Amino acid sequence: MIKSNQPSVEFKGILVRKDTHQANLASSSNTTVGKVPVVLIEAVVQEVIANYMRQMNIVDKRQAGKIKFSAASLLFTVSLAYLCGYRSACSMGKFWEQHSQFLHSVIPSFPDLKVSHDTIKRTIENVVFEKFSLFFTRFTESLIYESFNDLHIRDMLPEDQRWLFNRVLQEHSALERQMHGQENRLHPVDPRVMQDRLYQVVVYGCSTNITADNNEEIMKQKKHLSILKQLRDFDFQGSAVFVTFELES
Repeated sequence: MIKSNQPSVEFKGILVRKDTHQANLASSSNTTVGKVPVVLIEAVVQEVIANYMRQMNIVDKRQAGKIKFSAASLLFTVSLAYLCGYRSACSMGKFWEQHSQFLHSVIPSFPDLKVSHDTIKRTIENVVFEKFSLFFTRFTESLIYESFNDLHIRDMLPEDQRWLFNRVLQEHSALERQMHGQENRLHPVDPRVMQDRLYQVVVYGCSTNITADNNEEIMKQKKHLSILKQLRDFDFQGSAVFVTFELES
């Protein structure tokens, strides 16, 4: 389903900051003027998330008794919020609250509770996800492809958007060939073996027991491999430049 009305993009208290030139480009790239709005429906998002969950190994080092929401809940909520224009911790907290019913339907084990923006910011700073940029690029591409393909199958794709659908098809085919080529060059991968999965994620708790020996390495990982760091450096490419996202209401 495609709509023309879009929510305003909130930049106050933005989590992702760039230099002045990059900030101007980011502001320009987030405008809805002249872009194709894509409304994400539950069935499509649920299928895409399930596919990427099978490619993830998430190691959660937070204290079991203090975990109020799963790492997957945080990862996919932050990713969807960012795509929909919610870039600050405060706005992500609002996104979590306003779209909790939708998120509960598409994310496994999504909690029935409110999460403050302080908790989101504090937790996201402690997530080490080495290949997050690759994940986020492919996750975005998958949402675009599956959304347009769903419209095409249901014969609801507007005629003036077929040019973009054709571009999406070309990018998707190229990505599929690339992924298959990589699989053929690497050792056989068993998705049931967590260490063989493409995306390795570690969630540290604020009070994680860190010894002197590994403290420096963990701090280095948080600095260079955190989601926050990679979002700061992230730029949309390909078809993603031409679209904006919102969740189906």
